[in-house]
Amino acid sequence: MSPQTRRATLVGLGALALGALGAAAMVVAHFRPEPGSHSALAIGGPFTLTASDGQTVSDSSYRGKWLLVYFGYTYCPDVCPTTLNDIAEALGRLGPLHLG
Repeated sequence: MSPQTRRATLVGLGALALGALGAAAMVVAHFRPEPGSHSALAIGGPFTLTASDGQTVSDSSYRGKWLLVYFGYTYCPDVCPTTLNDIAEALGRLGPLHLG
């Protein structure tokens, strides 16, 4: 490969990389939620969920109690069973206090 061909190839690859980087930045900027919007990720705060028995529960249902909310999947053969086992072990170590 001649030096001119090699230089042209490197310039082309650099331009392609810059274009891809610019496109990725545009996608991230487009999908970033506005601060304070409902789609912004927030940890904690009020919630309403349906329990496994079909009953509706909210954050106020558990006032004054420790709360662990875990979102598993309907098909999760690897991580979910071990995570649920870890949670069960932690609850077992807490003893009857966690039932209050």
